[in-house]
Amino acid sequence: MAITYSIIDFMQQQQTVRVANVPRLTPCYNNPQPSNLRKARLEFLRRQSVYLGDLNLRSYVFTRDGAVAITTGKMPLMMMLLRRRLHYLPIFTAVFIISAFFLSYGISVHQGHVEPDFPYISTCLSSYTAVQAPERCVFAQLVNLGAFLLAANIYIRYLQMSEVIDLLNGQKQTKCLNRFSLALGWISAFGLTMVANFQTVEMRAVHYTGAGLAFLLGMTYCWLQTSLSVRYCRWSPIAVAQLINSIFLSACLLILLVVVSKTTFKIKEARGEGTKWDSLRGVYLTSTISEWLTAASIVTFVLTFYRDFSRVELKSPRVKINDRDIVLQDFRFGALSSSGSAVPDARQNIHAGIV
Repeated sequence: MAITYSIIDFMQQQQTVRVANVPRLTPCYNNPQPSNLRKARLEFLRRQSVYLGDLNLRSYVFTRDGAVAITTGKMPLMMMLLRRRLHYLPIFTAVFIISAFFLSYGISVHQGHVEPDFPYISTCLSSYTAVQAPERCVFAQLVNLGAFLLAANIYIRYLQMSEVIDLLNGQKQTKCLNRFSLALGWISAFGLTMVANFQTVEMRAVHYTGAGLAFLLGMTYCWLQTSLSVRYCRWSPIAVAQLINSIFLSACLLILLVVVSKTTFKIKEARGEGTKWDSLRGVYLTSTISEWLTAASIVTFVLTFYRDFSRVELKSPRVKINDRDIVLQDFRFGALSSSGSAVPDARQNIHAGIV
């Protein structure tokens, strides 16, 4: 016979949480021992993920009325930030990426490694500026962290849009589009790490391949996410901002690659038609400014996730043990005693005739 109770109280912010709705099992032939009742109730609680999935269980006490008082630990600060402060993630991402550019350039100018000028990101900050220590180390470290955070933004955006699509009964094509944008975004973030780790002086082909992945696939990702926002948000301020940002990003990239590309500047400079200090100054500045604006547009697009991320929570990952008996044996027989020696294996004792 099982008797259930209504929910008495559930306050996750408190140290002690009371959860009812637990079956009150009476002793029977299959469960004659009180310890089995306790295990059965605890197993029932573990299955109630809607109640206990987010709690850090420390201890539990069964009361007379069938309810359970569970003592939980305080949530760590990092977990709280990941769960309830996701809107800070786009800000941290923008800070890391922008700091990588300006800090490495500032350090190299201070060290006298380069002349103070308006440089290219790819050919100055990640090649001539960042080939010597300490600017090379600072640039690579910050860009790698920024790329990791960028990939985290892309993944959380994918999860958020998946929930929105399911909530609005979206079509299968829309779900595939969301997954496709996730893949493109991650490849773009990987290209950013290639820009940081492979300098132009030593690995020119790999460096420019990473820059192409970061810029071209990054622009494609922005357009895909803009289309999803326009489709489901109906020209909300965020959708309009993403559309304007994507148009601006495409224009800057078009100027950089077609109108006054760096290839044209390099050819004219090699032919002796001028340098970036005289007749080619306008072409040089237009090219470098368009490259900086392209990178800034990608970072700005990530910042548009701020409001959407403030309305979602990230559930912490959970690991489920498939075979508890084997795990208990491994940990029990492989553990060390208080004296530091290994605990005797009961299975070995059986074969030895000791047990």
